[in-house]
Amino acid sequence: MDEGTRQEIERLRQAYDAVIDKLHGRISDLKNRLTILETTVPHISASLIRIEQSVDKLAGHMTKAMWIFLGAVLLAVAKFVIGGGLAKLPPI
Repeated sequence: MDEGTRQEIERLRQAYDAVIDKLHGRISDLKNRLTILETTVPHISASLIRIEQSVDKLAGHMTKAMWIFLGAVLLAVAKFVIGGGLAKLPPI
């Protein structure tokens, strides 16, 4: 081999090494990101479970409030009817 060919081979080898080093760096970064994701998943799952429980409790309270309101309205209507309120209404 002549000197020009050797220099070209060395230049290509250095470029190849640079690309390999860059790829190793990216793979290392991906491994770090994956590790971070794997460690945060349990915390996120626990948070979602707490949120679901809170929503279920809120739905239960809203249902109770709706029944209390509906009961109060029905009692008011019953009291109005029993007290003769219909007779006091003007004719249509």
